[in-house]
Amino acid sequence: MRRLILRIITAIQLTRLTMAFGAVADLWFVILLTHDSSQYVYVEAHKMGIFGALLAGATVAIGLFAYGASLNDVLDARHDSTFSPERPIPAGRIRVGQAIVVTIGSLLVAMLGGVMLGLAAVGMTLLTAAGVLFYNATGKYIPAIGLTTVGLVHAAHMLIPNVNLQFTLPVWLVMTHAMVIAALVHHLEEKRPRLRRRAIIASVVGWLVWSFVLLGTPMFRGEGLWPNDANMLGLICPIGAVICFVAVAWW
Repeated sequence: MRRLILRIITAIQLTRLTMAFGAVADLWFVILLTHDSSQYVYVEAHKMGIFGALLAGATVAIGLFAYGASLNDVLDARHDSTFSPERPIPAGRIRVGQAIVVTIGSLLVAMLGGVMLGLAAVGMTLLTAAGVLFYNATGKYIPAIGLTTVGLVHAAHMLIPNVNLQFTLPVWLVMTHAMVIAALVHHLEEKRPRLRRRAIIASVVGWLVWSFVLLGTPMFRGEGLWPNDANMLGLICPIGAVICFVAVAWW
C-alpha cells in the first residue's frame, strides 16, 4: 500500500496536477458561457448536459496539463539532473520509460475528453498538444518564438469546447497573461538564451498580430468585443484581476 501511495505521489509531482486548476477554470468558463447562450445550440458543449460538459472539460484540461508537465520533465531529464535534482526523474523516483508512459497516457485522457465535446474539440485538442510538443522540443530554446507559442497554446486550449466562440476578449486576456508570465519567468530565472532586444520585439509583434486575430475576428463577423446583452459592470472583475496580477508581479 505504501509503495502504491508513493507511486501516486510521484505521478502527481511529475504531472504537477496540483497546479491544473487554472487550466480547468479556463475551459469551464467557455463551457458555461457556451451552455448559457442560445447562439451556440449547434455546439456539443451546449447540447450535452452541463455536468457532462464540465466533466469533459476537466478531463481535457487535466490531461493536457499533465501531458505538458510530464513531457517537459522527460525532455529535460538530463538538464534537471544538474539544475533540478529534486524532480522525480533525476531523483530516481520514476524511470524515464515510466514517465513516457504517463505522458502518452495523459494525452490519451485529454483526447477522450475531446471526443466527448465533439469533432471540433478533438481537432483543437490535437492542435494544442502539438503546440505543447513544439514548445518543449524547440520553442523554449528560441525566446522570440517560444513566448508567442506559450500564448497561442493557452488561447487554443481555451477554445477547445467552442472553436466558434464570439466573445474572444477572455481568450485574449489569457493569451496575454501567459506571455507576460513566461517572459517574467524567463528573465527572473535567467534562462538561456537571454531575452535580447530582438526576441522582445519579435514577441511583441507576435502578440500584436494574434491580438488582432482574436479581437478582430468577432468584429469582422458583425459582433462586438463585449456581448450586447451583458452588463458592462462585468468588466470590473477582470480589470481587478489584472491590477492584482500587476501588483503581485511587481512585489
